[in-house]
Amino acid sequence: MAALQSLLYMKDPYAFYQHLRERYGDPVMIPTMNGTLVATGDPDGIREIFSARPDTFGHWGADALTPLLGEQSLLCVEGAVHMSRRKLMMPVFHGEQMHAYGGLFKSITRRHADALEEGKPFLMQDLAAWITLDAIIQAIFGVLDPAASSRWASLLRELIDRASPAAIFFRILRQELGGISPWAKFLAVRAEVDAMMATMIAERRQSGLGGQDILTMLIQARFDDDTVMTDGELRDQLTTLLVAGHETTSSVLAWGFYWLEKHPDVRATLVDGIRALGPDPEPMALSRLPFLDAVCNETMRLNPIVPDVARQLLKPFSLKGYELPAGIAVAVSTILAHTNPETYVDPMAFKPERFLNHTFSPFEFMPFGGGSRRCVGAAFAMYEMKTVIATLLCEYDLRLTSDREVVAARRNITMGPKGGVEMVLAGRAAR
Repeated sequence: MAALQSLLYMKDPYAFYQHLRERYGDPVMIPTMNGTLVATGDPDGIREIFSARPDTFGHWGADALTPLLGEQSLLCVEGAVHMSRRKLMMPVFHGEQMHAYGGLFKSITRRHADALEEGKPFLMQDLAAWITLDAIIQAIFGVLDPAASSRWASLLRELIDRASPAAIFFRILRQELGGISPWAKFLAVRAEVDAMMATMIAERRQSGLGGQDILTMLIQARFDDDTVMTDGELRDQLTTLLVAGHETTSSVLAWGFYWLEKHPDVRATLVDGIRALGPDPEPMALSRLPFLDAVCNETMRLNPIVPDVARQLLKPFSLKGYELPAGIAVAVSTILAHTNPETYVDPMAFKPERFLNHTFSPFEFMPFGGGSRRCVGAAFAMYEMKTVIATLLCEYDLRLTSDREVVAARRNITMGPKGGVEMVLAGRAAR
């Protein structure tokens, strides 16, 4: 039973959770290979989980993340260690530092889109992946020569592509088999990434620390006790930022263009709003456009990249009146929360205007998670998405190659559009 539930979840968590809600209501108890999980998509239940003291929970399923991100990743550590690392990393993605990224996002978007051939189909997921990879690589490491940037991008794509969902969710499949198995090939790429990262960290430490890139800022940052991150911890945090900082955003961008092309009226309204800012609007001006914000939010509502947020109970916990013992796990089901008919009118429809007319609570809308573990890079990701969407939408005429429906599919630990959203460049605007 537990193996079957885990397999169904791995294959299609959207359908898995929707089926459970329809059959059993909310919350629901699920036997899994990692133990018992109790999931909720109800705002009251979500409020109880996100508002609880951080020491109520421990990590659940960290074993699925550590091979890809590292044992010291912010996503894999707990308690005081997590809080101190989070506090250290938050300033990197906020305040004046954000202004420096806008021009970078726009120039990288143009460079990749300019390479498209008119009339030749391409996958929006791939275009977005290369844009977001370049953006996060340059933001983390500073100005890199094109050859080095390309090498990093290719290696990271290979690392993510080799992160098999089956091996991530089923530890028994992590067999090297003399170096010929998919898992062995994944480990080999991970070792190559680690080696390149170690070289980059060593070079930056020896260079005198003069830049404003993320690596330099993290090397310079100090914990409350005046200590600094070790090389191993820096490596794991940087890998986490590189992987999470582009994989999730590229999927949202692919979904965004799919929905905009399926809803030409929404697309036209958004283009008009962007063009009203002038021929080449500043990224910060774009980021303040209410309708652009609404389009991004509606895209993430319908297509949450991470379908749930699970935590293991370290102590007894009351969830919606049910007394749960320590040792089991609780989960906020993002997909259930985002399609809750009591929260969203016509929940399966793409209607960005719902975010103009109403402010949803963090217990109703949580694309970046919530509570003490909300994504530290949320502001960075939103700024990037808005800049990329606005640049592509107003400077390039991108069209879907087919009217067929695109559905969500498992990519690795995240979800994305199955098939990558095939589009074609129909023309370019004069600049």
